[in-house]
Order: sequence, then C-alpha cells, then structure tokens
Amino acid sequence: MLKRVLIANRGEIAVRIARACRAASVECVGLYAAGEEPYHVTFCDDAVELPGGPQTYLDAAELVRLAIETRCDAVHPGYGYLAEDTDFARRATEAGMVFVGPSPDAIALAGDKVRARAAAIACGVPVVAASAGYVEDEEQVVRFGEVHGWPVLLKAANGGGGRGQRLVTDADHAAAALKECREEAVLAFGTDAVFCEQYLTATRHVEVQALADTTGGIVILGDRDCSVQRRNQKLLEEAPAPGLAEAVRAGLRESSRTLLRSLGYTGAGTVEFLVTGDHYYFMEINARIQVEHPVTEEIFGVDVVREQLRVASGEPLSVTEGEPRGHALEVRINAEDAEHGFIPSLGRLEAFSVPHAPGVRFDTGYRAGDVVAAHYDSLLGKLIVWGPDRAACLHRMLDALDSVRVVGVDTTAGLARAIVAHPDFASGCVTTAWLTERLERADLGPIARPVAASGIAAVPVVDTHTVTIAGRPLRVPVDSDPPSAAAAQEARIALARSNPWLAGASDSDDAVDASRRVVTSSTTGAVSAVRVSVGALVEEGDPLLVLEAMKMLVPIPAPITGRVTDIRAAVGDTVQHGETVAVVEIPAQLAEIRRQQ
Repeated sequence: MLKRVLIANRGEIAVRIARACRAASVECVGLYAAGEEPYHVTFCDDAVELPGGPQTYLDAAELVRLAIETRCDAVHPGYGYLAEDTDFARRATEAGMVFVGPSPDAIALAGDKVRARAAAIACGVPVVAASAGYVEDEEQVVRFGEVHGWPVLLKAANGGGGRGQRLVTDADHAAAALKECREEAVLAFGTDAVFCEQYLTATRHVEVQALADTTGGIVILGDRDCSVQRRNQKLLEEAPAPGLAEAVRAGLRESSRTLLRSLGYTGAGTVEFLVTGDHYYFMEINARIQVEHPVTEEIFGVDVVREQLRVASGEPLSVTEGEPRGHALEVRINAEDAEHGFIPSLGRLEAFSVPHAPGVRFDTGYRAGDVVAAHYDSLLGKLIVWGPDRAACLHRMLDALDSVRVVGVDTTAGLARAIVAHPDFASGCVTTAWLTERLERADLGPIARPVAASGIAAVPVVDTHTVTIAGRPLRVPVDSDPPSAAAAQEARIALARSNPWLAGASDSDDAVDASRRVVTSSTTGAVSAVRVSVGALVEEGDPLLVLEAMKMLVPIPAPITGRVTDIRAAVGDTVQHGETVAVVEIPAQLAEIRRQQ
C-alpha cells in the first residue's frame, strides 16, 4: 500500500481523498494558498503552502516538486485542475512517484475526444456523427451543418465539465460560436482544439462507473443519470438511471467494458453516453474520479477512492459486480444566484449547516466562516441521500433540502428543491434540455425565473428601427408609447435586477441619462477578453467584455444600442461587483430617431 500521498487539489474532493487515506492508514499532505485556512487541510497529516498562490494547482512541475519535498510516494489529482493532464501524470511517474489514476497514455487518449471517439468506433460502440478531426475554420462548421443538419454542437477536444461547448443554430452564427468556443477552451484546458458533432435533441445523459486494476480485472458499478444540467454542467445526479430499458442498460455496461479494456485502462473511470429511446451513443471518457461518484458508492456499498488507492498500490480490486441496493440522489449546492442567470455569488459563509440524518450525507470543503472566493469553482458541497427506492429517496432529499441553511452567499439549493419536487423529475424521464426549458417557461417558481438573453423582455418593446451609422446597420428598440422619465428609470432598474448578466442600471446620474449608460460588472472576476474598442458601434446585448469567475465565463453585454466611449478594464484585470468597466452612449443620429417616435 502507498505510504504518503500528496493531494493535488482542494475543497470537498480533497476532504474525500484525505478520509479515504486515513481509512487505508495512508498519510496525506494537503495544499493551501497563502492567507487561507481551508477546511480540507484539517483532515490531512501535513500541509504545505502553495508558493505561487491558487494558480499553482495548475503547475505540474511545482506540484511534483512539492510532492518530493514532502516525501510523498504518490499524488492524487482528484477531479478538475490537472486530474486529466498527461504532462502531470508523466512528470509524477518519471519522478518515481505513483500517479493515482490511469497511465499517461490512457489519459492522453481518453482526454482527446476525437481520439476517444475513434477508439469507440473501433470497438463497435455507437457514436453520433462528428467531424473527422479538429475544426480549423467556420467554413468546416457550415459544411458539417449543411450535411448533418442544424443545430451543430462545437466541443473542445480536451474539454470536460460542460465547458468549451457552443451550440451553433445556423451558418450565420458559426464564426462567432467557433471563436467563443476556442477562447473558452484555451482558458479552461490550455488548447484551442475544437471539433463539431451532430446535436441530438431530447436526449438523456447517462454514464457508467468502472473500476479497473492492473491484473486486467474490470468491475462495472452500474450507471448514473446526469440529465439535469444548466449550461451543460450537471446539477443533480442519481443512480441507478431510472426508466432505462434493460437492453440499453446492458449495452451501456458492455460497451464501457469493451472500450476500457481496449485502452488498457486502470483505476476509476467513467464512460458517458447520450441515450434517446432504445438507442445510446458514446460521448466521452472521464479518466478520473467524478464529482458524482458518491451516488454509486451509496447503492453498491463501495469506497471508490479507497479502490483507487488499492489499484495505485498494485493490488487487485476488493469489490465485485453486483446488483444495486436502493436508490441514491446527489444535489450539487453551488454558490450561484439561480434567479439571476447563475452568476457566481461570493462572500463569507456567515452560517453554513446541513441536516444530519439516516441516509443523508454531505461532502463539502467549507465550514461557517470560510470565504467563497472568485478564483475557485462555485461548488460548496454535495448533498447525497439514499432510500430503499426512488420515491423514498426523493422524499428524503426534499426533507434534507428544507434543512439546508446558508447565510452569506446565494446558492442553488432552492432551485434543487424545486427540481426534485417537480412532477417531470418525479417521473424519471427528464432530458438534458429539460431544466433550460423549465426556466424559460418560468414554471419552477420565483427561485428560478428565466433570464432573457437580450434583456429586453423586462422592458416591453413592440417595435424596432434600423439605422446605418458609419456603415453599420443598427437595430434600435423603440417604445410605441414612450414612458415618463420616472417610469423609464423604474423599468431600467427592474431590468438590471431581473438580469444582472446585463450591464447594471445604477442609480447614478449617468445611468438615468437615456443617451449615456455606465456599464458595471455583474460579478467579481478577472477580465479574460475585451470584445470591443473605444469608438465601436454596438447593439444592445452585444458582449463588451468577458469575465472569468469561479471557472465560468461571464459576458458583460451592452445595455443599449450605441457607441462605446470608454473601456476601463483590460485583459488580466480583476474587477469587483458593481465596478464601472465601460460607457456606452447613443449617437446623436440615434437619439434624434428616438425623439421622433
């Protein structure tokens, strides 16, 4: 068995790994950034400060150096960060340490969606239509859409976690979508490699949990349904996947086994599929522990992380395949404002408590008093419940969510309760588009009201006027019955409150002036892109800047149609919530048109 493990991660997964190490009598070393006193290090035998701050979690060479310095014989990457980084795995191995995960070669193949798809085809596993290789320009996207039909899904070849994806509805949007997808891919995964794939509607996201050891043994631990998603990121997961035809369930298991065996895969891994009716299609391989692994643990009585440590030590798996017992459901409680477009919510956790009851488990990396910061992801914790059947499990989850108490930041707990209580979810047949559709229809209650993409839904507009300025046609919304100044200001403030993805309508004189709008940041974050320059003409809703906050890209759009007269932030700057980042003014020609209406 391993003797001392560096946990190259933080938060709830670091706590989870530390507990598994303790159960296996293995010492572990935690990491933390200067000025922090994180919860996870309290579970470790030793802890070391990251010399470069939070960014060091992404520095493979420095992490290996720290592992050597702290006399570790192994590193566990957890999920996210460098968990699926071939260079990190190879550096650790070459330094004489054990990387708790698959081999570098297996990680490289599984992490490249184009290569993994080719491996699936070679194994006879069904796949959806996709580009033969990486997409180089928008013309390739257009040709693919013309052949296979619109919409088309652009995906980062080395992506994961729902990031690096863009849905392209038609040829006119191909160039912009490709640019955004590449930028997000570079930010999240360090490469702009992108491919395109046929977009299937009314699909479920079902995945298979597998464990494989160095003797060739592969144990399939059932399946999970992860169809409840927002912006391609999972919110709820359950096991086993409800309502699957037995032939489909068996096919998923055997396809996963065949594919992983062909790769010589070892450790914990997940094979993800899209399921529609009686058909399933390979999507990707996650060569790491998954966020949602606890639901599998609950129904099979297995410690997945402990099995990872066994495999890394060269020992055979201690578990065998069997039938699941009962049903388990996991809810991710994120520090996000579900009522306002899921923007990150930052601050100090003044109070943070969850229920302690039979069949209820909470995995977290926070405690009351901790600060939720912009440079980490938004996951506060995972609420997991078990029940003898699905109905009992859902009932227990509703009770548990009623007892969650968080003060200091907004969370998705209220949204999760509305989802679990919804008849569609209770029926067990929701698709990956279901939550988006419910939010658009506003039938989940006030905790999940929809956010209009352009923001104009909050201010009734019945007509538009097109005018050309400096050679560019601009669409100008026009009220058929112009409101009073007081009503207009009230509407602008209502708009800002209903959709903070849009530039804020502050109470300053600048904001009240209908011909000049100060653009404020909707969250605290780092500027990852500036889309316009001073003097540019923009339409309402056009992105001005893009912020990175909690590993999400947050666009700051133009609040009005007009000309950009000031940009007060540059790439790399950190801006605070409410800070002015730009100014947009209505040119005289547009102002005159509005006065004439």
